[in-house]
Amino acid sequence: MSKVRVETDEKSFISEIILNNPPVNALSSEMALDLVNTTEQVKSLIEKRKVRVVILRSEGKHFCAGADLKERLSFAESEVADKVKLIRKAVDSIWALRAPVIAAINGSALGGGLELALAADIRVASLESRMGLKEVVLAIMPGAGGTQRLSRIVGLGIALDWISTGRDISPEEALRAGLISDAVPEDQLLDKTKEIALAIAENGPVGVQAAKKALREGYDLPFEEAIEVEWAEYLKTIPTKDRLEGLQAFLEKRKPNYKGY
Repeated sequence: MSKVRVETDEKSFISEIILNNPPVNALSSEMALDLVNTTEQVKSLIEKRKVRVVILRSEGKHFCAGADLKERLSFAESEVADKVKLIRKAVDSIWALRAPVIAAINGSALGGGLELALAADIRVASLESRMGLKEVVLAIMPGAGGTQRLSRIVGLGIALDWISTGRDISPEEALRAGLISDAVPEDQLLDKTKEIALAIAENGPVGVQAAKKALREGYDLPFEEAIEVEWAEYLKTIPTKDRLEGLQAFLEKRKPNYKGY
């Protein structure tokens, strides 16, 4: 039985990637592989214009408590790098999706679990959650993009503080640092996440995906180069039927009916 499943509502253009590896959704090798395969399904739905937004969430009390340490103990030293690289591949598969991804963080998002959430574009957490990149406590370090993605979100100093101390990060501290965009009571987490997803899905998907690409690719470039990335993505929106539909809907004072082309 797969430890990750996808549920898609084509009417709302939203797919949910759901982690289901009780009791704490630990990132085992099997779950990592399931995540890669499930994300490939969602990628196909995005390309077919059936999905415009992705929610990454979990079943149970925890988003993802990190790597499966019991499994890790069974690895020979020669196996460790390949097994960690599989987790990195799973995380990168979320990062590579063209449509915006929203992570709904409940319970624990620790180590590889937080790295998974960092691969999303937007993160919402419950007020009862705890987060952290705690790998140094085990005498290793983040190996699935954590050092690079966290520092780009919260800044180098805060990232170094959190990673080198290995301490838990509260939702309040995460919100102040910009790691999450909102913190809500646990029973409101899914509703809040879907509220954001629906707001995104109502907009022109070509423009949304182009904006995401411009933000991602331009972020580390000198401004003069980054503005050219933005311009290249803007040009892609001009010949679309959606652009004309948006203008027509504005003139007619109605809700636009975007098709994704």
